[in-house]
Amino acid sequence: MALPSTLTSTTPAGSDSPSLGDDIIRAFKLSIVDILGIPDATSVTVAMFAGLAGGLDEVIFRDAAANASATRRLRANAANLTWHDGTAAGRVFYAGGTDVPVADGGTALSSGTSGGILGYTATGTLASSAALTASALVLGGGAGATPTPMGSLGTTTTVLHGNAAGAPTFSAVALAADVSGNLPVANLNSGTLASSTTFWRGDATWAAAGTSITRSTAQVTTEETTTSGTFTDLATAGPAVTLTPGASTDQVIMIAARVKASLNNEEALMSVAIAGAAAADEDAAVVQTLTATTNYHPMLSRQVMPTSVANGSTHTMKYRTSGGATGTFRSRRIIAFTIS
Repeated sequence: MALPSTLTSTTPAGSDSPSLGDDIIRAFKLSIVDILGIPDATSVTVAMFAGLAGGLDEVIFRDAAANASATRRLRANAANLTWHDGTAAGRVFYAGGTDVPVADGGTALSSGTSGGILGYTATGTLASSAALTASALVLGGGAGATPTPMGSLGTTTTVLHGNAAGAPTFSAVALAADVSGNLPVANLNSGTLASSTTFWRGDATWAAAGTSITRSTAQVTTEETTTSGTFTDLATAGPAVTLTPGASTDQVIMIAARVKASLNNEEALMSVAIAGAAAADEDAAVVQTLTATTNYHPMLSRQVMPTSVANGSTHTMKYRTSGGATGTFRSRRIIAFTIS
């Protein structure tokens, strides 16, 4: 008998000849062989199923030499349970079995480090990092390595900055006190402020530990005038600042004031005597009055960046006018700083 095969309980009928029984028995046995796919005359040594009173308990597979070989077939070999999807056979993954490979969407790992994270150490290899420190930042490990933790920030005055040796580092910073009337922080991209460990907030400077900042500020709010054609002091000299970083340094000096000139087409200028030298027009901030006015011009400022300034040098603001005009100055401010 070949499949399809029909088994029926109506034959042989009770009125049939007993001689028909042997034919029915042979047909029944052949049907069972065909349905279960067992070669005829095979000695079956192990049960294919295990059942209980309540139903089928398990299916018993032999250890086949190869994977499932045809569509919709399930087969077990010595290592895996395999299923053929019509294209090829693949392993059936199951809880408690072999770890699922990365190529099949798994991790190939049975365990990892508590508090760690997964990272690729090769194109198809995942590994667990070490436990990451709570509240810390994570640093990439590069090819072949998992991420690693960095120390936590610790305090509100700790910053992360670049490091020429490789990984960035954390450093504590010193926060200078605010000084009322600080000048705007424009065009401070000089060599002294290009360090990755230096920060400017507008009202204070931050620097990493090991970086020394020297800063001095001064101001005169009194309104005072001059008609001098050369740079001179006003009735209240200065303001002036002195820096003592301990050695010769490059410095940044910024001056500002409210300024006006009394005559049309004439100028009022303010400059700075750097380290006691004569004030120069090239370092000056200039206001030129084009029409008669009694109003001050908006806050005027100028920045100069002298190099190799001697330790303990004093910088003083100076003033002049042109054409005999009266120059009026108020809210005069100066700030100088150096970073070493």
